Amino acid sequence: MKGKTLLSLAMLLSITLTLMPALVAAPPAEPYIEVVFQATGNNTRIIESCTPPITFKADLKIHGVTNMVGWATTIYWNKDVLNCTSIELGPFNAAGSFASYVINNDDGNIPKYAVGTVTPGAKISGTGISATITFLCKHTGNSLINITDSSYKPEGLEKVPMNEVDGTFECRPYIGPPRPPVATFDPPEC
Repeated sequence: MKGKTLLSLAMLLSITLTLMPALVAAPPAEPYIEVVFQATGNNTRIIESCTPPITFKADLKIHGVTNMVGWATTIYWNKDVLNCTSIELGPFNAAGSFASYVINNDDGNIPKYAVGTVTPGAKISGTGISATITFLCKHTGNSLINITDSSYKPEGLEKVPMNEVDGTFECRPYIGPPRPPVATFDPPEC
């Protein structure tokens, strides 16, 4: 009996170890850009018992670039749930960088967020936070923070497309505490 139990456990462990890599998603090939919520450190932000209006921040983190002098992306969100209140350059940009963009809350997008540098020879390589977006959650609901058409410009070369990892935001409504049961009491008959 003990042998059958050990054999069963060994088979279960073997199956688990075989399937485990498939259960953990690998990051996309570099270079890539991803949405990272500051509150969670990943690309998912769910707020339980949410009572809007609330603000939150999401970073745009660029991975695996070489000699980057500029980059660009397009950003979309659910206009019925969120407004973008600001977007600022992060620390991972070439020296002297500036951004060009228009926030369009009516359509829920920044049609093109473009960053470049005016400093000759300035470039940056590696991975880091390149921008921080502040959103205002107006209503409960959910929104994809979708980034598309992303690329970076290496010094002296043509632009290079970047893979993209979107963010998912959800503001779940406050339901309140459960109501206590109502006690009923029938008085005894006299």
